[in-house]
Amino acid sequence: MRWFTVRPLMALLSLSLPAALPVPTLVGRALQRLHQGQPEVASKVITHVDVYDGKGAFLGSLETVAALASWTKDGKPVRKEIASHQQGSPGFTMSLSLHLEDSPAEALDGFDTWSEAGPADLQGQPVRRFRGISVSGKETTVALAYLDPQTGAPLQVDYEMPVHSTFGTRQVKATVRFGPGAGGAWVPRSATLDQAGRVMFWSRHLVVVSTYQDWVPRP
Repeated sequence: MRWFTVRPLMALLSLSLPAALPVPTLVGRALQRLHQGQPEVASKVITHVDVYDGKGAFLGSLETVAALASWTKDGKPVRKEIASHQQGSPGFTMSLSLHLEDSPAEALDGFDTWSEAGPADLQGQPVRRFRGISVSGKETTVALAYLDPQTGAPLQVDYEMPVHSTFGTRQVKATVRFGPGAGGAWVPRSATLDQAGRVMFWSRHLVVVSTYQDWVPRP
C-alpha cells in the first residue's frame, strides 16, 4: 500500500508503508485476487461523512458523488463531482481517499510481515484471519485480513494506522470490504475511517464511508 490519504477541508493527512516481504500462501492468494482487479477502476465513488461533537451528539453529514469523466493520456481516471448533499451543520469535514478506487491491490501490498491470527466468523461466513505488520520509524500500522479459507479471496481488512496532519499524528481505524467487480475480478467495495480528536478548538468524531461502484476496465 503506497499511501493512505485523507483530504479534509482544513488539513491533509497521510501515511506510507514500506515494500512488501514474503507472505503466507493464503495471503498470497488474496494478493493475487486483488492484482487481478488492477486493470479496473471504480467509475463512481460516493463519500459520506457523519460528524459528531465531543459528547457524541450528531452535528450533521455531507455526502458527495464523483463519477468518471475522462482518462489521462497515461490511463489514469479523472472523476468529477456530480452531486452533493448536506444535512445539519457538519462544519469540519473530510473526504477519504485510500487510492483503492484506482488500485485494488494496495489494500494488502506493502506489509513487512503476515502471521496467522486464527479462524473466525464474519457475518455468518467462516474465515481465516491474518495479521499484517508494517513498521516505519516509530510508527506501526496493523492490518487484520479476513480471508475465504478456500479461495483466499479477501472479504474484509481492518486497519489501525497513524495518520498525519497539521493537527498532529493520530491513530485511526479503517475497514475495507471487498466483493466481485467486472468480469469476476475481486475489488474493494467500501472503506470506512473512524477518527476522533480535536480540530482547532473543538472535539470532533468523524465517520467517513467511501463506496466504490460500477467497476470498469481501463482503456
